[in-house]
Amino acid sequence: MSTFEIKIIALITMILDHIGFVFRFSTLRYAGRIAFPIYAFLIGEGCLHTKNIKRYLLRLLFFAFISEIPFDLMRSAAMGRQIQTAADLIDLSAQNVFFTLFLGAFCLAVYLHVKKITGDIAALFIGLITMIACAYAAELLRSDYGSIGVIIISAPIIVSDLVKREDIKRQVRILTTALCLCYLYRFAGDFLIAALISLIFILIYNGRAGRPIKWVFYLIYPVHMIILSLIWLYL
Repeated sequence: MSTFEIKIIALITMILDHIGFVFRFSTLRYAGRIAFPIYAFLIGEGCLHTKNIKRYLLRLLFFAFISEIPFDLMRSAAMGRQIQTAADLIDLSAQNVFFTLFLGAFCLAVYLHVKKITGDIAALFIGLITMIACAYAAELLRSDYGSIGVIIISAPIIVSDLVKREDIKRQVRILTTALCLCYLYRFAGDFLIAALISLIFILIYNGRAGRPIKWVFYLIYPVHMIILSLIWLYL
């Protein structure tokens, strides 16, 4: 399964989740638990393989900002909150998931840079400190998935680097993700089962890029939230 194919799965499950969120179809929220672990895994892959990690981070941050009003619109629709003025378009009580993805990617960028110029021990120490700082920042921002979202993105790669054998790094990375998911959904066993399904797709991921249409995947995030909000307003 290529990057393109696994992104399609994450995209579909995310949209189903948001449909369930806006129109109160609770069953669809289970499908949505599959999306974030896949996106977290792909952010890690992006950090490991991008040719320009600074540009990669800027792209994530750019879409975090342009997705915020669509995200707030969708939340307003889901909560039945009327929008009467321009000020009603902004809701600082929660921020979209791109901020979490950016913070997780930033943590990995720092870790990988330190590893490149110093070594494994210093990189591990700085990586863990940066992960804690980014997790705290996610909580302050109230970004989607918060601190545990940052950890699900960054911890699997940092922990798997403790293993020298390349043939088992992938298994350690998946196991670390599973443990993080167990913590995230420790009080919601049904959501945990749905989230762990994502690991099946990660297991069969072959590392190939597939079709190069990455900007489409970025754009669909804000666009589909606007569409769902407009449908809710029309109905």
